Amino acid sequence: MRELKAVLRAVGQIKAKSPQLNETSVCIKGIRDMNLAKLVSDDVVLFDKMFEDLFPDCEEPEINMDDL
Repeated sequence: MRELKAVLRAVGQIKAKSPQLNETSVCIKGIRDMNLAKLVSDDVVLFDKMFEDLFPDCEEPEINMDDL
């Protein structure tokens, strides 16, 4: 349940920064942001393919990170 709460918190922050995005795109972005940092590079390809299978018509939104 902690992981779900962390993902929901991340999704809320993304939605607050980009309210024009639809909910599916925001959820995908939140899940990817929370998990990609924990994966080794070989597993990122598998993770991306899994998301393509689960969400075939939805693409991850591009978020402007120029401030970083």
